[in-house]
Amino acid sequence: MHTFEKFKKKYPIQKQTICGSSFPYRYHKNDNSDKTIVLLTGGIGLSDLLVFHFEKLAESYSVLSFDYPISYPAIQQLIDAIAYLLKSHGIKAFLIGQSLGGFIAQILAKQYPDVVDGMILSNTGTLSVNMDEQGKQCLNDMMKQMNKSLLMIKMLPFGIVKKSIKRAVLKKVSQQLDVQEQAIMSEICDEMVQTLTKDYEIHMTLLMTDLQNYWDMESNHFEQYKGKVLLILSDDDFTFNDNVKQALINVMPNPQVITDIRGGHLALLLKVDKYIAVIKSFIDRAT
Repeated sequence: MHTFEKFKKKYPIQKQTICGSSFPYRYHKNDNSDKTIVLLTGGIGLSDLLVFHFEKLAESYSVLSFDYPISYPAIQQLIDAIAYLLKSHGIKAFLIGQSLGGFIAQILAKQYPDVVDGMILSNTGTLSVNMDEQGKQCLNDMMKQMNKSLLMIKMLPFGIVKKSIKRAVLKKVSQQLDVQEQAIMSEICDEMVQTLTKDYEIHMTLLMTDLQNYWDMESNHFEQYKGKVLLILSDDDFTFNDNVKQALINVMPNPQVITDIRGGHLALLLKVDKYIAVIKSFIDRAT
């Protein structure tokens, strides 16, 4: 298979200078649609892991995706740069945020509502001020684990780290995939291993720990998105506990909640067709 080679040729990287730094991105303008999707990837930070989502969504909408550039090392810098990029293209978009991307989507929607039309938040959490103690403990434990991971990344040869990440991903999903799906997932992991660098992994880990500075989400921040929030919270994903998931549901204005797209934390990679069908149905109803 040559999935990524074909994709990169069809949707080449574009670059824009924002705040003195280069911001690389992929952008497909669909002249037959007035809706734009922005894909916000998870903690690995590599947007091309959503190659299948980009291609399928591009059939119906304009689509924009990007890695989280290392030249924007803090959440606020990243949020400001994303908002600038969207404004420069005249985009008001539906944000699709997976895991870390879901947190980024919420911060962007709170701070820059003029560029956000709605949100699809997948297997993620929230930083709600009204979260209960069990939810706060879950997120605090994750932050502590991030700090431990940072030490490991800095100390170990990065080749070992990358191989361990690939093994962990494949082990987590292998029993849920048929032969063809396993081959696709293996190709995705190979792309991740080839692309990921030590400096970028450190950057992403620090970016995730910076989230703790945005623990200020309240329901009134999202009232304008009523009827335009979809939460995909797989019932077999235990990355965030039920308390965090409930806090996310509570902070959003009457969201649609779907729990039966199964496949654990990486359900969106394993159930692409179902995932895309649900998203398209939601966006078409919401607008």
